[in-house]
Amino acid sequence: SGSTPNSPEEVEQHFTDLLNKLEEKNVPLDSLALFMSPTIKNKLANLRASGGGQLLFPELRMVENPTIWGISCYTSNSVKDDEIVMARMRDVMIGESGTMEIVADPYATYVDANGQTISAFQNDLSIIRVISRHDLAVRREESVAVLKIDYSNMPTS
Repeated sequence: SGSTPNSPEEVEQHFTDLLNKLEEKNVPLDSLALFMSPTIKNKLANLRASGGGQLLFPELRMVENPTIWGISCYTSNSVKDDEIVMARMRDVMIGESGTMEIVADPYATYVDANGQTISAFQNDLSIIRVISRHDLAVRREESVAVLKIDYSNMPTS
């Protein structure tokens, strides 16, 4: 984990630091996106300027299209609680294999919402599994900046 911020101003500086990491590598600042855990997004959404003033990032409270400084913010449980990722999305590629694996099995079992094991055979069912393969790659490594910060004890004002 990174260091713990002591003030809301230090938290705000972290976003400047992320921008600096990209700009120092001559990465254009178009199509930027931020990625963080839901826990961090919600902590940042409630963060107020020193002395209990205005919200530091009020746009994070938007249910649809939350932003920080106009940069789109996305949450994922795949992002750790001690990191924030900023990426130039024009340099991010999503690949798809183009094929799907489909398997039907009339003898499979599954566990329903009540915890009961259900037999497909005994209930005249067929269980179908569909797998589609995807991957993500970055065209230029410089187009992604990661900030390691311990926000667990982040001040709220």
